[in-house]
Amino acid sequence: MQYNKYIKALRWDSNTWALSLRSDFSPRVTAPYVGVRRQGNFMFTLEHQDGIIEYQQVNGGFAVKDSKLYISLETKSLDDEAYPDSFFFALVGYPVAGNLDGLEINISTNPKDGTPNVFVYTTFHACEVIAKLCVNVVSQNEISVDLNVVSDDVNYYNEKAKPNPFIGRAVFVSKDLELLWLPV
Repeated sequence: MQYNKYIKALRWDSNTWALSLRSDFSPRVTAPYVGVRRQGNFMFTLEHQDGIIEYQQVNGGFAVKDSKLYISLETKSLDDEAYPDSFFFALVGYPVAGNLDGLEINISTNPKDGTPNVFVYTTFHACEVIAKLCVNVVSQNEISVDLNVVSDDVNYYNEKAKPNPFIGRAVFVSKDLELLWLPV
């Protein structure tokens, strides 16, 4: 396991500090907040009432076409026995004007299936998705995105169901729109 050697130099915000006071605190869960990498790929967590599932980015990218932003993320669980074993996220047609650096996006599912829209697929298509994304430009062809995505429960569909936060950071390379995974 390979962790970011600069983690000690990073400042914890008040939320991270508050998390550390919990009896169930784990640096592995907090890692996405401070940019810890695992095995060279960015790590994500899905916080479910039955336990936390860790994911790693396996594919993704972004495109800007006709002043609209498209982001695609495909992840795979680090545990072969985890359910769900994958998490897919897509932002489709978010209007942008100019530079992406410092862009903050707050978006929820568009009930009319128009654009802009946001999608989550695990073992099913999540009907309700709320996402907060913070975009920073890394280079001309790369962006870093902090994701905080809340979707429908992945295990329960009755009164036990609770929202599931999916949290992490990814670096996306610019790709042709046709090469991105986007729901049809």
